[in-house]
Amino acid sequence: MLIAGSGVRCVWLRHTLEHFKKRLKALEEEIAKEGIILSDAQIAALEKQDDEACGEIDTAHPGDLGVVAQT
Repeated sequence: MLIAGSGVRCVWLRHTLEHFKKRLKALEEEIAKEGIILSDAQIAALEKQDDEACGEIDTAHPGDLGVVAQT
């Protein structure tokens, strides 16, 4: 069964999980409540996603962040 990305987003919105931080927090709560044990690979993937998706970038001025062409 294939599910479109918009369908996944609708489910996330229905459960107020529209942001990665909310989904990660809900997962952590579920793990604590149910006593689920994640594998090392799953933990590493979550930590990597958290670092990449939730990082903040400081810039001196709005709009400073842009694409840098490689030479």
